[in-house]
Amino acid sequence: MQLRIPDQLYHSFWTVTEFGFVLTNGSDPLVSTSAATNGGTVNLNVNTSENSTIIMEAYWVINSTYTNVSSYPRWIIINTGDTGFSILHFFDDLTLYIDSGIFGLDDFGVALITFLFIFVFVGVLSFKFGIQSPEAILGLIFGLVLFLDVGVGRIPNIGITYFPTIFTAIILAGIYLMGVKR
Repeated sequence: MQLRIPDQLYHSFWTVTEFGFVLTNGSDPLVSTSAATNGGTVNLNVNTSENSTIIMEAYWVINSTYTNVSSYPRWIIINTGDTGFSILHFFDDLTLYIDSGIFGLDDFGVALITFLFIFVFVGVLSFKFGIQSPEAILGLIFGLVLFLDVGVGRIPNIGITYFPTIFTAIILAGIYLMGVKR
């Protein structure tokens, strides 16, 4: 956590002799840090352990005057540990495995698998629901490319950020314009 002393404390007439903060769980102090300089920054990394909320009590000393403020509302601690299955966990783990080379895949392998996934998924949906319109099929392709590229970052980009999504959007716009002219 980081506390920056507000700009008004950097006055040329007064000197900040000390500043810092104390983190508490509402009743017991957890940890504190301070600095004895004229302004600046104090940093602290904290393991919140079993605490569900944290309150910061900041202080500063200017011209031998001690000032203390408490931070309200409280910061709520959210446990982001692996507590179950979700799509986010799946793609985070997949990214970790692919980036560490556990499957032996490089960017080309990931791109090939992604292309096959999109091709098979759109083909199955088109067959099952009788989708024959080129606009609808390309809309499905665009939605999948958008999700896989922008949403979960699984499509490798070629120099331009979100190039596959932009390229698919241009093709989709062209197909829709051609359909309007008919």
